[in-house]
Amino acid sequence: MTGAERRPRVEAALWLAFLGVFFFGTYGWANAFTATRTDVGIVVWAWERHIPFLPWTIVPYWSIDLAYAASVLLCATRRELRVHVARLVLASVVSLAGF
Repeated sequence: MTGAERRPRVEAALWLAFLGVFFFGTYGWANAFTATRTDVGIVVWAWERHIPFLPWTIVPYWSIDLAYAASVLLCATRRELRVHVARLVLASVVSLAGF
């Protein structure tokens, strides 16, 4: 990398701040909206009801958030960062539409 191609850390941090607000805001809204609906079915197999809840399993689940943040912060160029951010936004919008 040349000096002009240094990792875009400040831009990545700004995008990460936006993505955090966008993702958690839309995720929370989708959960709240879906909770008000009575016409949403449930698909659960009988065997799923026998899976015990283990509180510690939230820790590996939360690690997804760290991977999400790292993916933005590890982009090497502005172009790579912007393409990655566009893909993350698109994935969130598609997921939101399906949710």
